[in-house]
Amino acid sequence: MIRYLQIYRWAALLVFLLGLGVAGCASDKNLVAHAFNNVAARDNAYFLAREKLQATEDKLYAGRVNDYNQTLPLFPALDSNSVRANRADLVDIIKKASMPIQHRPGSDWTDDAYVLVGWARFYQMQFTDAAQTFKYVNSTSKDANAKHEALIGLMRTFVAEGEYDSAKAVSDLLDKESGLPKDARQLFLTRADYYIRTDEPAKAIPQLEKAIPLIEAKNERSRTRYILAQLYQEAGENKKLTTSST
Repeated sequence: MIRYLQIYRWAALLVFLLGLGVAGCASDKNLVAHAFNNVAARDNAYFLAREKLQATEDKLYAGRVNDYNQTLPLFPALDSNSVRANRADLVDIIKKASMPIQHRPGSDWTDDAYVLVGWARFYQMQFTDAAQTFKYVNSTSKDANAKHEALIGLMRTFVAEGEYDSAKAVSDLLDKESGLPKDARQLFLTRADYYIRTDEPAKAIPQLEKAIPLIEAKNERSRTRYILAQLYQEAGENKKLTTSST
């Protein structure tokens, strides 16, 4: 199905190119080149890298260990075993995402490709490289959504490293930014994880309350509600326990 969709898009681009009719104009040539770069970057390496990252994340999230005697983890635990099990896929993600960066630098997907590289490095526990990649996107991109996701990735990286002061600084910076609903969900969850790790569970509660309506997957939404109920119980807010389960 994906292959036929790509063929259709390439055919649509060909019709667009033929319809221009004024190839001698420099501005038209630039427009054609930009359109070509966008289609090539989006429908090939970037698309495949994004899909593989999603599949890798699904596997990592499914592998979370649920010890109900303590607050369940919001995110997968990263260790040498998780890196080893996913190394081949993560290396391939970086390889594919690097293609539009190297060969289609004029496309609108270059910043998104850098973000994919940042996440792949994060899951490889190459935190220094991941942080540098996210910082690069935030400092150079003109795409507000890419900058927003990069900052969330940077905050998550700092939290994973235990650099909580840096994570807080990024969190404060994110208050001035806006992004897509999926990124808002990740921001709220990352902030909740930060507060849980810094022994401020009461501050994690409103973050989870805002995140839950944005979680589409039913199982993940139910699991996050359970974590919220755990935090309610710990904070002595027993009246909210019944509402968190509905």
